[in-house]
Amino acid sequence: MRRLCKSGKISEIIQTMKDTNEIEKVNQCENLLNCRMTAPLMFMGALLHLLFGAVIWKENVTNLLANAAIFFCLFLLFVIAGQLYMLKKWQTYLIAFLHCLLILFLVVRIYEYAGPAIWIVVCIQIVFAMTRIQMSMAYIISVFAVLMSTYMIFRMPGRDIVFGYTYYIPNTLMLIALVFVLSLVYRTNTGRFQRLQEQYRMEVKQKTEIETLYKKLEKEENDIRIKNEELLEYTSELKKRDERLYDLAYFDILTGLPNRKMMMEHLEALVERRREDKRRFFLIFIDVDSFKNINDTIGHHYGDQFISYTAERFRQSIIESDVLGRIGGDEFALVIERNLSVGEVQKYIEAIRKKFTQPVKIENTELRLTASFGIATFPNDGDTAIKILKSADLAMYKAKAAGKNTIRIFEKYMQLEIEHKEMLESKLVTALEKNEMFLVYQPQYDINGSAIRGVEVFLRWNLDGAGIKHADEFVPIAEGTGLIISIGVWAIEKACIVIKSLNEKYGSELSLSMNVSPVQLKDDRFYDFITGILERTGFNPRLLELEIKETIFVDALQQANILVLRLKALGIKIALDDFGVGYSSMNHLKQIPIDTLKLDYTIVNGLSRNDGKADIVGDMISFAHNFDIDIIAEGVENLVQLQHLDSYGCDYIQGYLFSRELEQRELEDLLRQIVISEM
Repeated sequence: MRRLCKSGKISEIIQTMKDTNEIEKVNQCENLLNCRMTAPLMFMGALLHLLFGAVIWKENVTNLLANAAIFFCLFLLFVIAGQLYMLKKWQTYLIAFLHCLLILFLVVRIYEYAGPAIWIVVCIQIVFAMTRIQMSMAYIISVFAVLMSTYMIFRMPGRDIVFGYTYYIPNTLMLIALVFVLSLVYRTNTGRFQRLQEQYRMEVKQKTEIETLYKKLEKEENDIRIKNEELLEYTSELKKRDERLYDLAYFDILTGLPNRKMMMEHLEALVERRREDKRRFFLIFIDVDSFKNINDTIGHHYGDQFISYTAERFRQSIIESDVLGRIGGDEFALVIERNLSVGEVQKYIEAIRKKFTQPVKIENTELRLTASFGIATFPNDGDTAIKILKSADLAMYKAKAAGKNTIRIFEKYMQLEIEHKEMLESKLVTALEKNEMFLVYQPQYDINGSAIRGVEVFLRWNLDGAGIKHADEFVPIAEGTGLIISIGVWAIEKACIVIKSLNEKYGSELSLSMNVSPVQLKDDRFYDFITGILERTGFNPRLLELEIKETIFVDALQQANILVLRLKALGIKIALDDFGVGYSSMNHLKQIPIDTLKLDYTIVNGLSRNDGKADIVGDMISFAHNFDIDIIAEGVENLVQLQHLDSYGCDYIQGYLFSRELEQRELEDLLRQIVISEM
């Protein structure tokens, strides 16, 4: 109720009732008004009763205090009931109940002092209730008053004060008549209120319709004015629009350079002209190295600014007659029509490359990036716009493959490599379905060559018409297309089935080592794939060793460690593959939870040259042993290498000195011979 009237004054409550047309809000105001008027009367009743009871009526002290206390309790109840606005319709019934309690108290405790004056109070209660918008309170009080009147008819003859039937019968009839009359008044008032409500709703509706009509007329007037203005400016707008459309169609919005469409049209026209006069020109395809890292790390906003700055730097670095365009994303194309030699063009592009490596400062952030450049010549490297662009693109990708931040000139072999790659990619899709994939196994021996630790499994592809392909020929393609996921699952499951069968047949406990691609490890389903394979094959996880390249830990150490720990919890061993190449760091061994370290064959091969680096291998092995990590040396091919590894305490070896890769039948023959020799 405090939401309706901030101060709670009676005048404010009455004003709120006059201002509102909501029945529920009026009902709440009536409840508050009823309590605000009745509560003070109860408080005054308590004081007056103490005064009159002590001075005039000479009432017993106990009764006097009890009656005053009841008055005061009713005062508190009315005050509280007035604040319980959240009860909504139940508040009305609560207040009606309090009025009934008041009547009961007056009849039972006060009647012998006040006599008929009590019924005047009752009539006032009923009249006050009948003026409300709803009838429920009046009905409750009236019914209760009739019950109390009946009660008094049968009760009073036995009391000291008796008024007789001649008082009570007319009194009761008048009370009933009063209720009837007030009911009529209520209905009249209710009907009037409903009519006023209906009239108000009609007025609101009419007002809304008028406002809507006015807004519609205003909008139409505004539309007419706008159309007149548009007609006056139509010619000028069409011209500007044509200019904008041309810019959007032929120029890059971000850099202002010619876009791909314009560059292709320029190339096509240039090819036609040079085909007639038989003069050559050069096309340079430029790609910003690792530009994606900027968008991913510091945001696309910085990336857009960097592209704009890059375009401006290229524009300042080139000769005015050369044509520079943005092909898309972080790719640019430069057309050189000048009569230059290949060497002169290469020198010119090298100067641009060096200038590009200078740091860029964007919003207090210093960026240092590089670019890769591919050069193609017309007509030697392509006699159409599409072909010359593709040749320059291939040369650029060769520059990226060579380590980025470099220049490559297109050569014919590049096209052959791309065609061969595309052929492998198309056939790789159906390789599993055609059963072209198979596995080979290379044994891993202890340092003495007397016992087999296990086997490393390698993937091979028997490509129809092209011979057997090693993993390094097709796995990068499978990684790029995502096919490595399904191929990897097949290979691990197939190897588990084969090795489990051989272990059971020959009573051995060969471990199974298998390379896992970084693409597989980054797949969220990899852990579930492994657990599914172990469940389907029944392979002992303690005999499974997954070989992971060190680069995966360099790229995402925390995520990789989490996966490795989950796999190790299953009992699977983890081997760090190709250690000693690329990112190798002894400190990584402290951070990576591995079981086995595999020395790369390039490290082992160096042991044969006696170039002074042998001691480094010894340090690696000692350092790994400090962390209880086993060492397997790959690519052991001669006794000199074996002797060095033995002197350094290497645990296991793998290489052609003891065995090449074996097919399944050959591996089974080897195990059979071992069993026979031990009998």
